[in-house]
Amino acid sequence: MKRIFFLMFLLAGCLWMPATSFAAIGPQSAAQTESRVSAARAEARAARQEKKAARQSLREQLRKAVAAADEELVLLIILALLLPPLAMYLYEGDFTTRFWISLLLTLLGAGLIIGWSGIGYLPAVIYTLYIIVTGI
Repeated sequence: MKRIFFLMFLLAGCLWMPATSFAAIGPQSAAQTESRVSAARAEARAARQEKKAARQSLREQLRKAVAAADEELVLLIILALLLPPLAMYLYEGDFTTRFWISLLLTLLGAGLIIGWSGIGYLPAVIYTLYIIVTGI
């Protein structure tokens, strides 16, 4: 049913269309067709080359970012082994709750708050390393 209405609509449009508009649809010379095809191919080739250059540039930027992030991660891990609160501060960029937890664990482990250092500051190191490595 829908096809019939579509065909009727198409036929009515063709009947009401002026005859001059059919001239633009008419046959083209081979030279015109060839020039349009070659222009379209050149345009597609240029677009592909542009995409390829953009992809290569993006890959290079990604490699640089990953290399910088790896260096930063290694330095943060080393610092977390030595001074967990400082590593947490540098990772977070501010005095957040995580920093205060790391500081409290370090002070408890070093025996500065309670007065005994039976556990050591290993929980602070583990906590800080966990946050830094997992990226939570």
